[in-house]
Amino acid sequence: NSAFGVIMGTSGDVILVDFNQFEAVTTATSPMDAAGAARNADMLTYDTAIALPASLYCEHTPFSAIGGGVSGVPVQVDNGSNTDRYGFYVSSADSLHHAFVSVASVLTADVSVAGALVNQTTYKLGGTYTTNYCNAFKSGAAGTADTAVAIPTGLNRIVVGNSSSGAGAAFGGVKNVRILQGVLSDAVMQVVTT
Repeated sequence: NSAFGVIMGTSGDVILVDFNQFEAVTTATSPMDAAGAARNADMLTYDTAIALPASLYCEHTPFSAIGGGVSGVPVQVDNGSNTDRYGFYVSSADSLHHAFVSVASVLTADVSVAGALVNQTTYKLGGTYTTNYCNAFKSGAAGTADTAVAIPTGLNRIVVGNSSSGAGAAFGGVKNVRILQGVLSDAVMQVVTT
């Protein structure tokens, strides 16, 4: 937990506290004094070289419904754009956790795990990504693996909380993001996400 202190040196000094909350939904997930003002969605990026095969893990807590027909992206690894990438998304159509792979802007894998995500609930999400194999994991359950997968190359960025285009805000908390070189077995990923 972070803590800070302030010492007032002169009578009449003023302290302004700014609370930032970024979400692109019609209803704020907690009270804020923004009077309906438009806000950007949170997005954290790390530039680094990342090769496949890999296993991906994160904990995601959706705070509100995915809105506007846009799917939320808790984590993706990409080439600086949405053309070549892999990661997770929560579909606005079915509220399911999906692991996906995209090459040249074409989905080469899209695997979901049964059971819609519920707001204010934390889920342990996982995905495995390699040539001709992609699977999704949620809270100990596995999807049905896709075994005809082309994988992207030239990946150099981790994006947390959104897609590279900024159109896939995760609308919730994302923590404990882990990328492991190599593909863990389905059995191990089910244990990791339990």
